[in-house]
This record gives sequence, structure tokens and C-alpha cells, in this order.
Amino acid sequence: MINEREEFLSYINFPEYNSHSKTDYGYLGRFTLEMFEDLTGFNRVLTILARGYMFDEEGNADITRAERAIRAWCSVPDNKNAKPLEDWQYITDFRALHDEFPELVDKNGKGWLCRHIANIVAYVKKNPDKVSQAATTKTNEYLKGFEKKWREKIKQFHTSIYDTDTINGWIIRFDGIISDAIELGPLREEEVEIPDSILHKLHEILPENCIEGVEVLIKYYIANRQADTDWVVISHINLDGYLGYGTFTKKLLATIPEDILIRSTNHGVNRYKIMPEFLP
Repeated sequence: MINEREEFLSYINFPEYNSHSKTDYGYLGRFTLEMFEDLTGFNRVLTILARGYMFDEEGNADITRAERAIRAWCSVPDNKNAKPLEDWQYITDFRALHDEFPELVDKNGKGWLCRHIANIVAYVKKNPDKVSQAATTKTNEYLKGFEKKWREKIKQFHTSIYDTDTINGWIIRFDGIISDAIELGPLREEEVEIPDSILHKLHEILPENCIEGVEVLIKYYIANRQADTDWVVISHINLDGYLGYGTFTKKLLATIPEDILIRSTNHGVNRYKIMPEFLP
């Protein structure tokens, strides 16, 4: 989440499907089981993808290319026995984009995400001794039917940004993703370092299982803080996906002393600020 170029690459390259223990969820990539189950956290994922394909090295924007790329990534093959689509129904199979984006969608219409899910299901099935019971249960109960739910989600993504229907007020839309990508601009690649003096203080105060998450929060804060506010907004579910173990924000974040950071959650928006003593 700090080096956005690296984050972008994690969404177009498949991870190493392996785990060192049952609490290691590295085979999920930069995702959590909750993201797949609830279909949450994809606003950031798709915006990072759109920005990665939209801007060239000089910062010139190709909006239509970015639109095609995120559709290819999301692609779900049509059902073999599906009835012909009515005019009002939305396309979810983007196999026609395979030649342009072979890394994002295969010739049969399976987008990157669908293939990633299939790889996870196969890994869990083959390695029951290396995955948690929760992962096994969710894989058996949900991930095998992922394509059906994801297909319905893509239909929502097609909804116009100008749609005034309040039912659609909070859904993700392709139009909105592209708008956010234009506003945010090219992906950032800078590295953020925390001085050893601050790291030493963190190790004196926090248990070891909290250190990595707090370091990421401090770096993210430094990279994203605006001049007119001390607060920075962050997606908790994407943070858990970045950390790779999915429990930091649920079990550990609330234990962080306010001497280090203060959190505030309003209407689903997570924001926080780091105390000056823990900033460079």
C-alpha cells in the first residue's frame, strides 16, 4: 500500500501458492477471505489497476485503455447454457480483450480474479494440512461458487455514475473507478523509511505481533497525509490483505495505545492519525 507500483503488480501476477503454517495466508495474495466472501475492498484494487494501465511513463492518460483493462480483469465466462442476453443485461464475459490483455483475461473469458480464486480452491483442496479450518470451510462453502456471485457484482459495476437511483448509491461502478483513477494520477513508487529511533520506541511499547501493522500504518500516513488535515483515510480490509494474515484490524488494531495513533470510524470510513512522537 506504500509502493503502489508493487501493489499493482500483485494484482496482475499470481502469488506463490504456498503457506508455512495454518496461520499463513500468503496463498491468497493481497486479499483476505473476507474480501472474497463479502466482495468488499475491490474499490481500491480496481482503482490501482486502472491507474496502472491508464498512465504511461510520461504521465499521459489513456482512459479507454484503463476501462478495458479493469473489465478484462473482472471477466467471468458466460454460462454454457445461458439464455441469450436481453438488451438491458450487462456483459460480464470480456474474452474479446484477451489479445490486448492476455495477462488479465484468458481466451475462454476467465479474468485474473476468477483464475486466482480457482488456484486458491485447488491449493486448499490439495494441501489440507497447510491451511486453517476457516479457509477450508469458506473454500468449500463459498469460493467454489464464486463466479456466480462475481458475475452479478460485475453487472452492478456497469451502472452509470449518473444513475440517481438511491438503491445504487453506494455500489462500486466502473465509471467511478475511472474517475478516481484520473483524480489520483499515476501510481506512486516512492519508498518510506522509519528512523531507527522510532522503531526502537515501537518495540519497547508494542508486542511483536503488532509491529508490522503499525509500521505500515506509519508509512502509509507519511505517504498520504494532506497539508490541510492530520487525518488519513485507510481501508481496513485492504490493509489486512496487504499484511497477509487478515486479523490485524479485527483483533490487534484496537489494542494500539492512543499514545501512538488515534482512530475514528464514521459511516464506514476509517481514518486515523499518528502522534508526532512517532513521525520522522
